[in-house]
Amino acid sequence: MRLSPWMRKAGFGLVALCAALTPALLSAPAASAHGASDSGHRTWYVHVGLENHDHSIQVMTFSPSELWINEGDKVVWVTGSAEIHTVTFTSTGAPPPQPFGPTLQQVTRTSSHVFKTGTFFNSGVLANINPELGPDTPYYHDYALTFPSDGTFTYYCWVHPMMTGVIHVNEEGVRYPHTQGWYNGQTAKLRATSLHEGRELAERAEENANNHLVFAGTGNDMVDYMRFIRQEVTIHVGESVTFTNLSFGPHTVNFGPEVGPPNVAVGNPASFDGSSPLASGFLFHEQSYTVTFTKAGDYDYFCALHDYMGMVGVVHVIGDDD
Repeated sequence: MRLSPWMRKAGFGLVALCAALTPALLSAPAASAHGASDSGHRTWYVHVGLENHDHSIQVMTFSPSELWINEGDKVVWVTGSAEIHTVTFTSTGAPPPQPFGPTLQQVTRTSSHVFKTGTFFNSGVLANINPELGPDTPYYHDYALTFPSDGTFTYYCWVHPMMTGVIHVNEEGVRYPHTQGWYNGQTAKLRATSLHEGRELAERAEENANNHLVFAGTGNDMVDYMRFIRQEVTIHVGESVTFTNLSFGPHTVNFGPEVGPPNVAVGNPASFDGSSPLASGFLFHEQSYTVTFTKAGDYDYFCALHDYMGMVGVVHVIGDDD
């Protein structure tokens, strides 16, 4: 999901660079967390989202989803994907209201970095993309909070309601049940199994896709395959292509330039000749959008939320004389 068309112009190069570093991030923090700071407190790392090298498979998870620390320890959440996420503690402990807009509150980072029970804390938008998208929509690569008091605290990703995490804070001096290295190992296993699952989901969708049926992503409640399946199809003038979303998150189908918010439908899909923009608006799980093409040509299209990850395609329309 993205917040600005600027991302397509300037963000992809950095996305690719950060994604290439993701496997290294799984082991890099371990040395820091094993050693105590001068005060005797430790720093722990949680990965926010996981992905493969080309961003086609996105894993919606905090890893570890449960972390055991002691009073005075710090937790650093490190973004691990091109898909955007947040780390959000609500004042009541309940999930934040849906949907993710984004509003100013959703994208703003809380200034305090010392956690306090009953207080709202928010990371702002975390993603492996260019952090300078303008003064109102900054992106961050990490977020840190120190936990001075014991207790059990639940947090959420405001963008993806299925993503939750728990921080268990014990009294100072209690023996830690796990090391950072152990958590990193579990994250590496989760990443490997989730990427395998994503590939299997894509293969199953490909078996059912054809020139007249394209799947706008596929996935389950944790893994999303962020591609159109099939990305390139060929039909004749007067024929139609149906785009069906098999992902649990929203996607769009856009032809031509964006002329409005991604959730708003634009144009007439029953008769499309490429002369004006066409947009499906949000397609949620198992929703479909059918476009009938009335003129020969090559029609490029994209998902307005995930095109910067490579979620694009083309429809080749052949005339009667071709």
